[in-house]
Amino acid sequence: MELRQAMFRVGVQRDLAPGASVMLGYAQVPTFDAATTTWVAESRIFQQAIVKHRLNRVHLTHRFRLEERWISDQTLRLRLRYFALVNLPLRGTELRPGIPYVTAYNEFFVVPNGAMFDRNRLYVGFGYCLSPTLRADLGLMAQTALTSTQTQWNLILHHSIPYREK
Repeated sequence: MELRQAMFRVGVQRDLAPGASVMLGYAQVPTFDAATTTWVAESRIFQQAIVKHRLNRVHLTHRFRLEERWISDQTLRLRLRYFALVNLPLRGTELRPGIPYVTAYNEFFVVPNGAMFDRNRLYVGFGYCLSPTLRADLGLMAQTALTSTQTQWNLILHHSIPYREK
């Protein structure tokens, strides 16, 4: 197993209504380039809107994201992303501490100032709620780009730090 990419992302999210929020954030994404055997630096600023809802036991999330990307010495690149996520608790109807769940998502990437289609990610895995603000997922992701498809295992930690106004 080799590390090809790491992602460190932080953002400030504002709830607009139950199940609807917006976020402004920053990501640092070092990626290993096998052709040159070097690490390539990437910085991103992103804006996103998230809509969440439920159909009985199924928890659905839709995310719309705009990214401004700076990759090494290249010019600014824009990218649009649409993400659809399904979480299904294996016991009960809620995603709460101690509850395992099945998770799946599809994410479609578009480059408006380029070849349009950039990539698609399809993911299926299992998750576990560790606390009200911390979840862990392990699953397999297939990522399709213009010329290839790669599969990889993903370990994802979701952590939310709630902020409450007084």
